[in-house]
Amino acid sequence: MASDASTPQQGFFVHGISWLFAERALRCAGGFAMGVAIARYLGPDNYGRYGVAMGLAMLAKEVTTLGLDRLVRRDLALRPKDSPTILGSYMLLGLITACVIAAGLAILAHTTIEDMPTRRMIYFAVWMALPQSFAGAELWFEARCYPRPAVLARNSVWLVGQLVRLFLMWSGITALGMAVVALVEAFVTYSGIALAFRREHPARLRFHVSRTLILGWLREGWPAFVLLISGISLDRTLLLWVQSLTTNQEAGHLGAGLRIFEVWVYLAFVTASLALPKLASKQESEPETFKRQVQLYADASLVVPVVVALIVTVLSPWVVPLVLGDKYRDTVPALVALFWGAPAIYAGVMRGQIFAMKSRLLLEVPSALICMTVAISLLFYWTPTHGAVGAAWAMSCAQWAGVFIPALLIPAVRDGTKELWAAFLFPLRIGSHIAEVKRIVARVRR
Repeated sequence: MASDASTPQQGFFVHGISWLFAERALRCAGGFAMGVAIARYLGPDNYGRYGVAMGLAMLAKEVTTLGLDRLVRRDLALRPKDSPTILGSYMLLGLITACVIAAGLAILAHTTIEDMPTRRMIYFAVWMALPQSFAGAELWFEARCYPRPAVLARNSVWLVGQLVRLFLMWSGITALGMAVVALVEAFVTYSGIALAFRREHPARLRFHVSRTLILGWLREGWPAFVLLISGISLDRTLLLWVQSLTTNQEAGHLGAGLRIFEVWVYLAFVTASLALPKLASKQESEPETFKRQVQLYADASLVVPVVVALIVTVLSPWVVPLVLGDKYRDTVPALVALFWGAPAIYAGVMRGQIFAMKSRLLLEVPSALICMTVAISLLFYWTPTHGAVGAAWAMSCAQWAGVFIPALLIPAVRDGTKELWAAFLFPLRIGSHIAEVKRIVARVRR
């Protein structure tokens, strides 16, 4: 294997991050536009079926990682000479997991879903987990501080895939055809990444498997896996539950709302990944600055999503029919409900990132479990009578419960939530926040 030392670490900050952010911007804008186009093309009924299948496909893909990607990336960076063993072990573990989860979801669909078009789409879509098992190549590029080849491979396939979808929609493709296209795109994407990886290694590659390494990952990474499962299992199966409790049309309305909402939620993770590491660097050297800026970030995490939720509440009755079409007018109440859960999501992401930086990730487990419990309880109570909007409010209420109920019950979580509680008194700190923003701008200019 080529030595990581051949690539300067500074290149990640100069070139690598620019490539990663360009990819994020492209995927965010292009993915949203294509999602709107597919929703308009399929209509609420078929879009509900398609959303169920894609939700289970995303569940299969994410479970395949077992939440170990951060540990694998770390090991690749720290022990580059052991890359053949690290990659071989991760790929074998992922391959086994992918086969088990995909087959399990296909069987689940066969035995529990009565709608035949939905069932057929699931049969194809869940096997998107299989190429995900080869994601170790992506992690290798990132650990080597040279993500450009993987980014180029991913996005070249993605752009071609969008053009193919547009052509097929013009040709009259069915919802099942859309699921097949997604499956083919997943396999072609990782084939492209594998070719990029192979070009970096002209010599023959010999992967190895280490049982000790796999067991070590599982022992260390189980809290991340618990958080992964509790965090995504309900989100990815939400449309399936709505479909089973109501109709395909209600699932379609909720799916369209989620497609818009996920762009806003994605910004919470991007903002946290940018801001919090920088803040953490000041914790020891500039404790007072750290304290002021963490509170500023906490206040913004509450206030900005509330303002956006108010704007969505006022404008969505006009904007949603304009963007998605009149047949999606019933999506508006569900979309509004989802956006009122965003302040809790932003606050939770901030606290979770801080816990992760302090190696206290285990403190996030109670929040995830409470969120899932409340969501399931309210989902089965509200959805049969209120449809998509009931499911949306169930998810939003669960987000608020997951952030603040553990803080009332667990002292360690309460200590990590004090800035979020203080954010409700934001008006009292407007003057100091303005002064802090001025200081930050002055530093940037210097």
